[in-house]
Amino acid sequence: MKTWKIALCCSVALALGCTGGATNNPPSERVTPTGVTFKQNIESVAKSGEIGSNAPELNTEFEELQKSDPTKADAVKPQFDEMMKASNPAKVKQLAGDIAKKL
Repeated sequence: MKTWKIALCCSVALALGCTGGATNNPPSERVTPTGVTFKQNIESVAKSGEIGSNAPELNTEFEELQKSDPTKADAVKPQFDEMMKASNPAKVKQLAGDIAKKL
């Protein structure tokens, strides 16, 4: 009789422990404002003077800035276009620095 009660208690505990209470919610995504990421990347370019493999990401972030804050995007577009074409690191640094100040 005692063994039967222990088995019953263990079964109930196991069943409740496996199906009870806690819900499994997926982790929430961390959303970074587009302007902040773009500015951080531009500041990084201003320090290094190199765009390199970040060019596609910068273009995408600039497009997002155009959607979220067209005024800022319009203000920096000429420098951004020139920076993306520049091959001289000193010129890239100067243009990226100018862009960062306007963001």
